[in-house]
Amino acid sequence: MSYENQDDYLKNYKIDIALTRDVNQSSILSSRKVSSENLVLTVPEKHYFNTLSDLSTESLLKEKFILTTSDYESSYTSKIDEIFSFYKISPKPYILSEFGSTIISLVKKGLGISILPHSYSLNTNDGVRFITLPFESELFITWRKDDHNPIINNVLQLI
Repeated sequence: MSYENQDDYLKNYKIDIALTRDVNQSSILSSRKVSSENLVLTVPEKHYFNTLSDLSTESLLKEKFILTTSDYESSYTSKIDEIFSFYKISPKPYILSEFGSTIISLVKKGLGISILPHSYSLNTNDGVRFITLPFESELFITWRKDDHNPIINNVLQLI
């Protein structure tokens, strides 16, 4: 589900819980931080970037970026912008996709490189390599504040 639909779906009882990279700003929703993880540069397996030391303004300027769909209010988008600012680049996305698995497939085909949360590297991803970046992203669970559904409470207790 795309990020922009999550709050509406929660408010309208279409879903009960959302996992998101952003803490919600709504007065009728609650959020709790689940975890933090590093972001990783995702490159094709045979790409010349092998380690963090291979990254520079000059080398990154030559790359085509496959990025998630931008939401200017998103802390995740802000984190990606922070990385680009650190390397003093402002690339225009070559391809946009809302889904990390699609991005990995596009990177694997050699259509560009991307920045994703480290958790994507935990799956079997033959044909791609992940370079850990010194930037973190947080994961939050969000639910309706006044919903007393016992299943939601059970999930929250597990987390």
